[in-house]
Amino acid sequence: YEATNVLGTLRLLEFARRMAVPTFVFASSSSVYGARGRLPSLETDHPIPASLYALTKLHGEQWGTLYARLHGLRFVALRLFSVWGPGQRPDLALEAFRRRLAAGQPVTILGDGTQRRDLTHVSDVARAIALAVRWQEPGAHILNIGTGRNHSVLEMLEAAASFTNFTPSVDYQPPHPADVPETLASLEKARKMLGWEPLV
Repeated sequence: YEATNVLGTLRLLEFARRMAVPTFVFASSSSVYGARGRLPSLETDHPIPASLYALTKLHGEQWGTLYARLHGLRFVALRLFSVWGPGQRPDLALEAFRRRLAAGQPVTILGDGTQRRDLTHVSDVARAIALAVRWQEPGAHILNIGTGRNHSVLEMLEAAASFTNFTPSVDYQPPHPADVPETLASLEKARKMLGWEPLV
């Protein structure tokens, strides 16, 4: 995580500075928020990363903010909420469910399945990135990219199963120690600054 998310980002920032690249769009993560009592998450909320991954994403944001201040780079960090769609990682819930159901196999759920996620389609993420690249405001900015709605893991499984004739058995495993109970994005800043809305 440190080598990829921090050192890799720092190398790209330094390259952008040397080449006078005007805008740097950073794919951050909703995981920087951690477990919160109040939702939806606002960009002004104090981050409480609960995993090594989240901590290194937060460090990437901090490096970008520093480069914006020191070198005039326009830096936009998009905090992406549970991206799904074509090309997604096979271990993430929606794709894992799809593959297991298609094969007629049982599914594994970490925890009791009540944890909730704001699910963002990759096409909406792509549109947000395109808008951020063209954005002209100077300085460093952080924007949530989500839907403002969330769904439980059990609801995801129910939706996936509705497209098949197979009702899977579920193997419940202990929750991941870095898992958070719920994610939900506030979209007001992305609407105001980018004119962006989720379509999927």
